[in-house]
Amino acid sequence: MKKALVFLSALIVFLGIAATSLPVKAGAPIIHADHQFFDLENGLYVLSGHVQVFHNGHTMLAGTAKTNLIEVWGSGGITYSFADIQITGDEVYANFATRRVEVTGNVVFTRSGLSIAAPRAEYNWQNKTAVFSGGVTITRSGQTSTADTVTYDVATNEIK
Repeated sequence: MKKALVFLSALIVFLGIAATSLPVKAGAPIIHADHQFFDLENGLYVLSGHVQVFHNGHTMLAGTAKTNLIEVWGSGGITYSFADIQITGDEVYANFATRRVEVTGNVVFTRSGLSIAAPRAEYNWQNKTAVFSGGVTITRSGQTSTADTVTYDVATNEIK
């Protein structure tokens, strides 16, 4: 249980950095899940049923999540929110060693005045760049455009 809390704390820090350029304050997250266990055979912590993680104004919701403390997989209606940013999708994969996260399936990124929808998004939290691909729809200030691929700078709020 303690290692699961350590992982989820790292996940919240990661998600906070991924979604915004502001640092996340230290502290333990509040975690709720209907079921939690450690899968010895696969070496994974497994959380299922209404997974909810709250930390310093950051919220992550998922149906299920599992981790080996280096990688995390989540599915079942992913929602992450902080300040004016909300990201939804069907599945998420994050790798702390490579500093990348991928969200797939019905990805929608929203922020005040901006919405980006795509089948897939990849975020590099080292350079604060998100790449949306697979047929992207961008709606900004009431105007909609489409592209095959879009690069978005989260720190500057600019589409490149």
